[in-house]
Amino acid sequence: MAAAIRGVDFGTSTSLLSVSSPLGAELIPLGAQEQWMPSIAGGTRNRWLVGDDAATLPENSLIRSVKRAITLREQAAIYHNGDHPVVVDADDVIADLFRTISQRAASEFESVTDRDATVRLGCPAMWDGDQRRRLLDAAQSAGLNVDDTTLIDEPIAAGIAWVNDRLRRREPTRGKVLIYDMGGGTLDIAVLDVDASPGHPATVSVQSAHGTDVAGDAVDEEFAKTIRGKLVQEGVSTRELDAHPDLAAWLVRAAREAKVELSSSESALVPIPYPGLRLPVVEVRRSEFEQKFQRLLERSMQEVWAVARAALVTQSAEDGSSMTPQSARSLAEAELARGIRYVLLAGGMSRVPMITRAFHEWFRPEQIHTDRNPETLIARGLGADRAYDSLNLHRPGFSLVLSWLGDSGQEHEETLYPAYTPFYNRAKALTQSTLAFTYDFARSRAAHPRSGQGRITARAVTGEDIPFELDGAHVPGLPYRFGYSDSPVIRIRPTGEVLVRDEGGYVQRVYIDRWPVIQGRGAEAAAIHVSTRKPEPKPRTWWYDQSGD
Repeated sequence: MAAAIRGVDFGTSTSLLSVSSPLGAELIPLGAQEQWMPSIAGGTRNRWLVGDDAATLPENSLIRSVKRAITLREQAAIYHNGDHPVVVDADDVIADLFRTISQRAASEFESVTDRDATVRLGCPAMWDGDQRRRLLDAAQSAGLNVDDTTLIDEPIAAGIAWVNDRLRRREPTRGKVLIYDMGGGTLDIAVLDVDASPGHPATVSVQSAHGTDVAGDAVDEEFAKTIRGKLVQEGVSTRELDAHPDLAAWLVRAAREAKVELSSSESALVPIPYPGLRLPVVEVRRSEFEQKFQRLLERSMQEVWAVARAALVTQSAEDGSSMTPQSARSLAEAELARGIRYVLLAGGMSRVPMITRAFHEWFRPEQIHTDRNPETLIARGLGADRAYDSLNLHRPGFSLVLSWLGDSGQEHEETLYPAYTPFYNRAKALTQSTLAFTYDFARSRAAHPRSGQGRITARAVTGEDIPFELDGAHVPGLPYRFGYSDSPVIRIRPTGEVLVRDEGGYVQRVYIDRWPVIQGRGAEAAAIHVSTRKPEPKPRTWWYDQSGD
């Protein structure tokens, strides 16, 4: 029997834990009264509290949304001890939250520190390598058994949870799935190409994933200004409000709670139990919230179309169906929408009716899917025991390494492509005519020999070489000749094309049909199929969804 998989969803507002089971990932209670634990910490003069224990502290004594410190590249987190600000290291706060998650898990007889356990951790799709490393370092310092092979983009995890739920209901999923995941700290969007039928292994290809750092927290801060204005209308002077700087945090909390109520009601009464100041209860309306949310929603839809365009240039090379960036940029939103078969709304903000209405402008009602508990999708996807073995990413989980023997027989090597590196950044996708990862040999510090031959191999993060299957034959790697050429090139396109021009002037073009993610950490967990034949392109109308749901 396979060991259980644990999924840790460390969220901006709340954190959840799941564990795999034959019936799908199950949530393990982390909170005192809820399945989730608030991602908060804070202190008083004599105590430092984390999670539910911190919820009793005054609002200005709390550190909320500490995950945003990684998103915003900030190192300091601040709380108040009375009137005195206290500065702490944000990464230490995050590690304390992970320790609390670990302790709560152990109390439910589920370990996230066992060396033999598989523990998956989610992160925003927009995070780069440094940001992902910060999260992993904090989790590892708290003892969690996580590494870069089990760090999964959050919208991808949400999509896998949804696909697995459909499979349990005997519903197939074939085609492109757009995931719109808006939480407290980030908006993440991904496009997956899915082929999943009951009784057959699911294949999930990530064609694009990105996001922004403006999401639910930013809306709460703007909506808090509306509540402040209501207080002034009720006779509270601005001087009195300004005399209490820490009142702003209370107004944001009130805005957050009112937002939840307005997802199912046209109006909400907002009490503000600020200690030492008696404030009137004010009424806010959904229309007032939507006025604040409108600008963010418009910006988020722009991001949707940008991610949809990026997906068109990162198709699998297996069928040669990718488009040029220029062609993708020329498509109108209606044409982009025709290429999406399913839309999944995930994250806490998906409860806002305005988001659903925005997607109804572009997609049929039956294409738009929500979950009864959208806040739990990521955790359930991280704890899933299916789909990850056949998941392939837009940034592969292996390195490409050039190796050769020196004059005295010692082995030398140079990393040409580091594992999990994106093939391009979004700015290039919007402006350049071709997209590729290119290794800069001119900046290399390695001293290459003037003659002889080396080879380019794929390497797992454990250091083991992964053999290629080239046109049906297993080979240790691609040959590389040394010489006097000063313009060697290795270029990797998101479509799977790998171009190598070595120092002997010899040019090789091969095509990787899928970008596999390493499952586990060994070379045996991945197979790389390479062809010397360029795939035949599909007709130009290939991206249209003409089959219906």
